[in-house]
Amino acid sequence: MNIESYLATPEHITTLRDCAVQGNLEIRVWLGQKQDDLLSEEVTVSKGAASGSAKVQKNLLAGCKEHDAILKYRSRAYNWFKQKSWPYVGSSGLIPNYDIPNVLNEYDSTIKPQFMQLVDAFCLAYNDIKANHAFTMQGKMYDPSDYPHVEFVRSKFDINLFVQSIPESDFGQKISGDVAAQLSDHYSRQAQRFIEETADKQLAQLAKVMQSISHTCEVDVREENGETKVTRRRLHESTLEKAIEYCDLFKHFNPANSARLEGIRADLARALGGVNIKALRDSDALRATVKSDVDDIMKKFGL
Repeated sequence: MNIESYLATPEHITTLRDCAVQGNLEIRVWLGQKQDDLLSEEVTVSKGAASGSAKVQKNLLAGCKEHDAILKYRSRAYNWFKQKSWPYVGSSGLIPNYDIPNVLNEYDSTIKPQFMQLVDAFCLAYNDIKANHAFTMQGKMYDPSDYPHVEFVRSKFDINLFVQSIPESDFGQKISGDVAAQLSDHYSRQAQRFIEETADKQLAQLAKVMQSISHTCEVDVREENGETKVTRRRLHESTLEKAIEYCDLFKHFNPANSARLEGIRADLARALGGVNIKALRDSDALRATVKSDVDDIMKKFGL
């Protein structure tokens, strides 16, 4: 896929907008932090500093395991979105059209409900945190007025997955004759760079999962007390599922139109056709066959 070919074609051109949507995961949390002007003044006076030279911020939820669980899950949710999308602009990512139903279903059935369950657990424990745990943690800094009503606190937590079409004016979007005349080299390079980086990432993902399959399909042979012992390496179902998922996804999402990517994907799909984790774990012959096929693909394409 060469960006120059876009500029030379005035008719409709298949671009990112035709094969993907723009997504953004937004998560709001209440951090439970409050600046204390009185303590700030006490610190500056005690240190002989000028007024306003220090700001003391109280962590109202220090040591609260329910709140820590929400913060940890927030990072997990962002990592999930990062894995399900392709880096695009800022915090936005591209979700291939083919994968939209899967992403939305996983968000609605797992990501959002689990986040809200953690929020419910925190809000359920909040009054006790406010009255007992916080008093212990804050000591003489404790001020009950620092802690708002639980319903206000609940309103500060939210999670949303926004999905929309890539804007018509986007740099990677349809480039028609009238726009091409005004398009700068900067935007051309930017669009081309995204396409190339996406292709590189796809190839790297396929290489990594094939290396993992090849490694885990091997058996370890060792001599112990005059006996030859054979140990099967541990196979992870998630690795096999990921490989199959890549084969399905990249069949429909190949913005660079890379023949190499399609070749690897097609060969891997054939090698894994009909293979399931139970059969792979139980059969040394199947392990050897899959490993041989995967190794041949990597050798064929120089991975």
